[in-house]
Amino acid sequence: MGETRFYHLSAGNIVEALARLCGKALSQGRRVVIRLPDEAAAEKITQSLWNFSADSFLPHGNAADGEADRQPVWITHRDENPNGADVLIAMQGAEFSESPDAFALICALFDGRDDADLSAARARWKACRNQSEAPDAPGAPTLTYWQQAPTGEWEKKA
Repeated sequence: MGETRFYHLSAGNIVEALARLCGKALSQGRRVVIRLPDEAAAEKITQSLWNFSADSFLPHGNAADGEADRQPVWITHRDENPNGADVLIAMQGAEFSESPDAFALICALFDGRDDADLSAARARWKACRNQSEAPDAPGAPTLTYWQQAPTGEWEKKA
């Protein structure tokens, strides 16, 4: 089974944090799907990633760009994996994949300064923890919780 990580943003910009997570995954030879709750949010993240830094580039695309198989990072609001990614980053309360085996790594990235985002992440954490602790769930995914330090680095908390 895979791993589910919760990333609690508490400092800095969520787009910068997302770009760093994606950059790390790409440097490990992975492919990524970024899932958001709706089309408008997906488009906003797409545009933000084009403009987040003048001195770096994160290759990404979406349905409007097409050619999913050529996109190392795919941004969507659908439950899909058209680029063959092994990492899912769910943001703003977007649902995880229905199939627990669809991704080797699932990351829930949320802004701890946003009450709605924090509340949704807490509910999702509780549901994932209950699922991983269920006696009839052998091989359930590993569950970890990471919180951002003031320096921007991630610290494992659980």
